[in-house]
Amino acid sequence: MSNEQIVSEISTRIHQLESLSTENLKGEMQDLKRILMENPAACMLMHDEDIGIMVSALRKITGQAIQASAKPTKVKKETKKLSATELQDALDEM
Repeated sequence: MSNEQIVSEISTRIHQLESLSTENLKGEMQDLKRILMENPAACMLMHDEDIGIMVSALRKITGQAIQASAKPTKVKKETKKLSATELQDALDEM
Protein backbone atom coordinates (compact mmCIF):
# COMPACT_ATOMS: atom_id res chain seq x y z
CA MET A 1 0.00 0.00 0.00
CA SER A 2 1.21 3.49 -0.75
CA ASN A 3 1.36 6.18 1.90
CA GLU A 4 -1.57 8.01 0.26
CA GLN A 5 -3.73 4.89 0.49
CA ILE A 6 -2.76 4.38 4.12
CA VAL A 7 -3.60 8.03 4.91
CA SER A 8 -6.97 7.62 3.21
CA GLU A 9 -7.71 4.53 5.31
CA ILE A 10 -6.56 6.28 8.48
CA SER A 11 -8.66 9.34 7.67
CA THR A 12 -11.76 7.20 7.17
CA ARG A 13 -11.20 5.48 10.49
CA ILE A 14 -10.60 8.79 12.24
CA HIS A 15 -13.87 10.25 10.96
CA GLN A 16 -15.68 7.20 12.34
CA LEU A 17 -14.33 7.97 15.84
CA GLU A 18 -16.99 10.62 16.45
CA SER A 19 -19.80 8.07 16.36
CA LEU A 20 -18.19 5.42 18.59
CA SER A 21 -19.01 4.76 22.24
CA THR A 22 -16.26 5.10 24.82
CA GLU A 23 -15.47 1.39 24.98
CA ASN A 24 -15.27 1.04 21.20
CA LEU A 25 -13.34 4.31 21.04
CA LYS A 26 -10.56 2.94 23.25
CA GLY A 27 -10.08 -0.09 21.02
CA GLU A 28 -10.16 1.94 17.83
CA MET A 29 -7.63 4.42 19.22
CA GLN A 30 -5.30 1.53 20.04
CA ASP A 31 -5.66 0.24 16.48
CA LEU A 32 -4.96 3.70 15.06
CA LYS A 33 -1.92 4.04 17.29
CA ARG A 34 -0.57 0.73 15.98
CA ILE A 35 -1.18 1.75 12.36
CA LEU A 36 0.47 5.13 12.84
CA MET A 37 3.49 3.58 14.56
CA GLU A 38 3.90 1.14 11.66
CA ASN A 39 3.63 3.93 9.05
CA PRO A 40 5.44 7.04 10.31
CA ALA A 41 5.73 8.45 6.78
CA ALA A 42 1.93 8.44 6.46
CA CYS A 43 1.68 10.68 9.53
CA MET A 44 3.32 13.49 7.57
CA LEU A 45 0.50 13.36 5.00
CA MET A 46 -2.36 13.55 7.51
CA HIS A 47 -4.67 16.56 7.47
CA ASP A 48 -5.00 18.97 10.39
CA GLU A 49 -8.70 18.13 10.68
CA ASP A 50 -7.89 14.44 11.17
CA ILE A 51 -5.42 15.23 13.92
CA GLY A 52 -8.01 17.48 15.57
CA ILE A 53 -10.60 14.70 15.58
CA MET A 54 -8.07 12.31 17.13
CA VAL A 55 -7.26 14.85 19.84
CA SER A 56 -10.98 15.27 20.57
CA ALA A 57 -11.35 11.50 20.87
CA LEU A 58 -8.39 11.31 23.24
CA ARG A 59 -9.86 14.09 25.36
CA LYS A 60 -13.15 12.23 25.47
CA ILE A 61 -11.42 9.05 26.64
CA THR A 62 -9.17 10.71 29.21
CA GLY A 63 -11.83 13.14 30.38
CA GLN A 64 -14.17 10.32 31.27
CA ALA A 65 -11.36 8.40 32.93
CA ILE A 66 -10.46 11.44 35.01
CA GLN A 67 -14.08 11.99 36.03
CA ALA A 68 -14.47 8.35 36.98
CA SER A 69 -11.34 8.30 39.11
CA ALA A 70 -11.84 11.69 40.71
CA LYS A 71 -13.10 11.42 44.24
CA PRO A 72 -14.34 14.49 45.96
CA THR A 73 -12.20 15.15 48.96
CA LYS A 74 -13.03 17.45 51.77
CA VAL A 75 -10.06 19.13 53.28
CA LYS A 76 -10.81 20.39 56.71
CA LYS A 77 -8.53 23.17 57.63
CA GLU A 78 -7.78 23.01 61.27
CA THR A 79 -7.36 26.29 63.02
CA LYS A 80 -5.35 26.51 66.14
CA LYS A 81 -6.18 29.08 68.72
CA LEU A 82 -3.15 31.07 69.69
CA SER A 83 -2.47 32.23 73.15
CA ALA A 84 -1.86 35.92 73.75
CA THR A 85 1.90 35.42 73.90
CA GLU A 86 1.97 33.33 70.70
CA LEU A 87 -0.07 35.97 68.91
CA GLN A 88 2.23 38.72 70.12
CA ASP A 89 5.30 36.73 69.04
CA ALA A 90 3.81 36.20 65.58
CA LEU A 91 3.07 39.92 65.24
CA ASP A 92 6.57 40.80 66.40
CA GLU A 93 8.07 38.57 63.68
CA MET A 94 6.33 40.60 61.00
